[in-house]
Amino acid sequence: MHRRQLTEVLLTAIERTSETTFSAGVHWPRRHPYFGPYGPEDVDVTPALALETLRQAAIALAHIHLNVPLGYAFLMESMHVEIVGGARRSAAQPGNHTVDIEVSDLVERRGIAATYGSLLTIRDGDTVLARGGGGARAIPAPVYRRSREGAPSSSEPERLAPRPAPASAALVGAPGPDFVLVTGQAGGDRYQLSLDVDNPVYFDHPLDHVPGMVVLEAALQAFRARAAEPTLTPDSVTVDFARHTELTQPVVIDVVAADGEAVATFTQNGSVNSRVRASRFRQSGA
Repeated sequence: MHRRQLTEVLLTAIERTSETTFSAGVHWPRRHPYFGPYGPEDVDVTPALALETLRQAAIALAHIHLNVPLGYAFLMESMHVEIVGGARRSAAQPGNHTVDIEVSDLVERRGIAATYGSLLTIRDGDTVLARGGGGARAIPAPVYRRSREGAPSSSEPERLAPRPAPASAALVGAPGPDFVLVTGQAGGDRYQLSLDVDNPVYFDHPLDHVPGMVVLEAALQAFRARAAEPTLTPDSVTVDFARHTELTQPVVIDVVAADGEAVATFTQNGSVNSRVRASRFRQSGA
């Protein structure tokens, strides 16, 4: 799963069902400091939980069934997810679900997957909770290290950009101050990334760049801050990555919203690193 803490691992198993299809078991915890639930009430299935589930499934698939050795790095070039029908999670018990996976556009080098796409569906029995997928590249560790030579690790805080003051957790709908990822006030169009590299969920292990799931959550928080609505949640999200977001330079997040769609553009040193597009916004449940 490319996770160090067992509490952050969501998959339980994955098996092949045909030449291009697979089935994975998923365990969604009854309580989690980021994904929730935080109390006794059932909660919505969120884009963040669905995308992290899909990300882990795509990586496990590559290691277990596409011959990608452990130690390889993965570059997720794009991810998308759609929450189906106001899907909810129980606060009374863990969620044990199924992910159906279909692999497409597989390119191999010496029998090892180099690039591939995946379409995934998360089910609770016969009920579809979310659909999504994305494209990824698997890169040998020496190649990745050469490409990232000189980039500091998140475990070297003295080499990282200073953290700007974060917004309030209440404004951005974060579970607590340690989970706030943006600066700024309500109603703005421009925010700045505010990273706490000691957060054990966002930075489960040392990284040399801002992880994609942090980019997603920062965009969601920027959308909520702009709308001054901390429970605002989209049911459809697409994340495109053009390049790594570095830990050493400030990151500006520009938000544009019109006709029910919002776009957050992440810019660093004058270059666009990623974009998050979201639509079908609603106020989430408890």
